[in-house]
Amino acid sequence: MLNSKFIDILRSLSKAELKQLRDLIRSPLYNSNKNVIKLFEFTRKFSPGFDNPALKKESLFKILYPGKKYNDTVMRILISDLLRLGEEYLIYSKSKQMPVGESLILLEELKERGLDNLFNIHLRDISKQLDRMNDLRNKYFYKFELEIINVDFNVRRDR
Repeated sequence: MLNSKFIDILRSLSKAELKQLRDLIRSPLYNSNKNVIKLFEFTRKFSPGFDNPALKKESLFKILYPGKKYNDTVMRILISDLLRLGEEYLIYSKSKQMPVGESLILLEELKERGLDNLFNIHLRDISKQLDRMNDLRNKYFYKFELEIINVDFNVRRDR
């Protein structure tokens, strides 16, 4: 059986999350290697346990590269790419649960790109969003982060 960190990530995902990961892996924005997609598609068939004896690097290689001699380096690279994409999905998934964190990242990017009008609009929106927040720990953490971004914005513009 294939024993990898990527399989550990797969085991931790629900069916809906597995579908979202599939969409991410198939997205040209995140991945352009068709063999990574094929490897994922074959591997996900062994969900949810991923403990089938047929799930071995050698077997997977034969499916991906029929008639070619097994190359462990190629398989390690493909599995490493899948691990990176799995971790990318976990980051994406968590960020969707923390919309204020995403908004702060957007604000940071608007500041860096000199998009002052958009920056000010989003700054006001985020401030209002934080004022309505009930989770005091996160509320004050995000307010602190927001203030750092705002001070940096104003310092860069000599205000």
